[in-house]
Amino acid sequence: MRMKTLLAPILVGLMATGLFATAAPASAAAAPSTAPADEVSAQAYRVTAWSSTPTPVRSRPSNTSTQISHVVAPHSYNAECWGRYQRITYLGYTSDVWVRLRLNSGGIGWVTAIALSGDYKANLPVGARCSA
Repeated sequence: MRMKTLLAPILVGLMATGLFATAAPASAAAAPSTAPADEVSAQAYRVTAWSSTPTPVRSRPSNTSTQISHVVAPHSYNAECWGRYQRITYLGYTSDVWVRLRLNSGGIGWVTAIALSGDYKANLPVGARCSA
């Protein structure tokens, strides 16, 4: 018990002085970010699929691009933005609006806004237009 009583104040003192902390090189703390502004992560919005039919998530906003995942009701997904791209007809509706999703596996994918609840742009803000 005596050893425990003696070690506790010593450990607290070492932690307070930062001896247990790992120090980053001084240059790393002062270096400005070199990431371009367009690589900064976009704000995420929640969108919800309305159809129980699995809807393809594609590598690009085109019905002919590679399917990389899918969305299905009643699940919600993280969306970054929306844009007007290839016009498609899906489940009896026609639209050229696609929503860019953040994938759980990393990266992004595209889904037609037809498959998502809300207005023509899945209730994303007007200002949340994709830049490319």
